[in-house]
Amino acid sequence: MLRRFGCVSRGIMNTRSNQNDLLEEAMLTIDEANEVNFGEVVLSSRVPAWVIFGARWSTPCRALVSTLSEVQALLGDLAKLVKVNADESVGLGIWYGVDSLPTLLYFEKGMVRARIVGMSDKKNLLAKMKRIMDGKFDEEEA
Repeated sequence: MLRRFGCVSRGIMNTRSNQNDLLEEAMLTIDEANEVNFGEVVLSSRVPAWVIFGARWSTPCRALVSTLSEVQALLGDLAKLVKVNADESVGLGIWYGVDSLPTLLYFEKGMVRARIVGMSDKKNLLAKMKRIMDGKFDEEEA
């Protein structure tokens, strides 16, 4: 019996499970941080970091992570992507005032510089990210 994100199947994975597997694979390309390593991974980073506060059970969170996995190549060395599981790192969510999921925080030199709450399509998300990063990358390449 297979169990994925609450989907249960006997022997053969259904379409929803296959979609979840694809999202899970996309999520593996983004660094993870938690309450133990957040300082090292994000706050001490030499490059700015986009930190996604989300949860595995949340479809909008998984979709945002999937979208950002596509954007990662665009960012290159300008910034890195980091995900935080809000269920496992509750203290970080409280510290940074995360009260809705997904929330995307932009850290530069250890400080939060911007916040994007909720999910939007790739084009709008890229436009917001570009504006926040002072146009340091071209969303037309995505």
